[in-house]
Amino acid sequence: MSDLKSVLTFNGSSDYISVTDGSSWDITNYTVEVWIKPNGEPNETWAGIVDSNFNILLRKNGTIHHRFNINNNNDARIPRTPENSIEWDKWSHVAITNNGENAKTYINGELKAEGATGGNIVLDETPLYVARNLDGKSNSYFKGQIADIRVWNQSRSQEDIKNDMSRRLKGDEQGLVGYWLLNEGSGNIAGDRTANENEGTIHGGTWEQTEIPIVEQQQHPIVEQQQHFFPEQEEGGTGLVGYAYWYCWKQNLLQEQSEKKEFRRGRISV
Repeated sequence: MSDLKSVLTFNGSSDYISVTDGSSWDITNYTVEVWIKPNGEPNETWAGIVDSNFNILLRKNGTIHHRFNINNNNDARIPRTPENSIEWDKWSHVAITNNGENAKTYINGELKAEGATGGNIVLDETPLYVARNLDGKSNSYFKGQIADIRVWNQSRSQEDIKNDMSRRLKGDEQGLVGYWLLNEGSGNIAGDRTANENEGTIHGGTWEQTEIPIVEQQQHPIVEQQQHFFPEQEEGGTGLVGYAYWYCWKQNLLQEQSEKKEFRRGRISV
């Protein structure tokens, strides 16, 4: 049994999303998260995934490049992730964090690169772009699918990133300043689930129905779904879809158990 969701596919040459610059993400302490499924290697040496005052770039060798602006250097960066950190045609979760002193890059919840920020982060009036770099060169567009983009005004811990990456958020979580699910299924507007309502404009792109390793909160998958998505049975997959269903099922079960009143045997006083 499959659970298909609407996902936006980018052609790698002209499709992208733009979000007008807003104070919501003029932040020097940040976390940016995104799910990606690249359709083969980029056309050029690297392709933009999320680009603003903070940048997530994908290179031909499967590495993630985390870049930002400091002082007079608009090309500050930390070491790239190891080669083949990102696999082609498979979903991967990417998260970058920066607390003003140290910057980190996580792939599927695991720390893959880190380094000192190296100066004061500088902000400018830069829009937020998805699936392209800032200068818009046609050979630096992302080719594949992108989902569930989150921007936080805090540097999140590895534990928080791992706990939340495979479930939909409500949009009112503390520190969440931008949340684009990219699951509308039609139209050219990318809605922002947070109260900031910074809608994005979709330029091109194709809506498709596919499986993604994200489940809604409070969802109770039935046994057949759990069996279908169990990592060992996900042929050619990463196991992330199975993990998403298992994790949310476990969290719901623990919540239900905590709400039950403990029964104790004893004498009734009259």
